[in-house]
Amino acid sequence: MKNILLVALLSIFAFANEFKFEKVTLDDMELQGLSSEIKFESKNIRDIKMAQVWAKLMKKNNYNIVSEDNKIYAIYTNQKKDSFNYFVGFKSKVKNKDLETITLKEAKYQNTVVDFSEESNMSDIWDEITKEKVKRDFKTDIEVYNIKDISKKSYKVDVYLSSN
Repeated sequence: MKNILLVALLSIFAFANEFKFEKVTLDDMELQGLSSEIKFESKNIRDIKMAQVWAKLMKKNNYNIVSEDNKIYAIYTNQKKDSFNYFVGFKSKVKNKDLETITLKEAKYQNTVVDFSEESNMSDIWDEITKEKVKRDFKTDIEVYNIKDISKKSYKVDVYLSSN
């Protein structure tokens, strides 16, 4: 019984992230990508719908995203209790008529870096983040992925929580 409890505790700590937030300002940025309104039916369905946005973006670009800063941005806006808008895109000076364009205005954020791996689920990491006592206004939250990292087994993801 002690061994089972020890294994359970170790696995909880193995997946726990320690968040250190730093106040930063992000400049205006224009992104191209795809979006979807995500309605919360269940965590599993929400995660599937978000993954579909990623898959559709990758397919439209033949898995060859040309980003001027080598990053992919996942943007959460219009956050309500049961829904939010989800956008996945990248910076590019070349306009693609098949993609949407959004502009994020300069704003203040609380930034932290999280460890992500094949065994991780960003949704679970967000569940941990929402328990943190950090000043935020829920206008726009952002995940930033380095394109070169997303094929690796583990990497860092920048998370920005909008803050006034």
